[in-house]
Amino acid sequence: MGRNYEAAIAGLRDAGWDVQETAVDRPLPDFFLARYPWLPSDIRQFIAGTIRVVSPDETSWFMTSAELAGDSGSAFLWNQWELDSLEVAAEDADWRQSIVEFWDNHCPLILSVKNGYAHLSVRKRDLAIVAGGEPEYEEVAVVADSLDALRQKITQRDEAISLYV
Repeated sequence: MGRNYEAAIAGLRDAGWDVQETAVDRPLPDFFLARYPWLPSDIRQFIAGTIRVVSPDETSWFMTSAELAGDSGSAFLWNQWELDSLEVAAEDADWRQSIVEFWDNHCPLILSVKNGYAHLSVRKRDLAIVAGGEPEYEEVAVVADSLDALRQKITQRDEAISLYV
């Protein structure tokens, strides 16, 4: 599989991010591929080809193959914000269903603790990158229209995403 995300990696490194790539792309877990079959190949390849992608201040990190495998050393699971929302929803079946449906249609790409708990996720409907934060992770706003556009905003330190990365 070719690595068509190299511009994103180079841009993140130039912006001071700690990026560690795999020697060979790691297969993505079946549970992840089954849940997000619609995820664009460049994002799947980015995740499969990276072990660690962490912001200079270590408050934001990209989803990587190590995150999905649970061997990244992170204090948070790859779907931590979904799990937190489900815990709050407790016994409310309708609310729990709406949370699961939201996350079925939004794949976490970046988790952040920079200004509270937040995420940047890929939205299934239009593949835009959206941002949301606690306490209502499922209330989101578009911040970029692609992985490359997000990379550009990160490297240019765009204020639109400064709360998250």
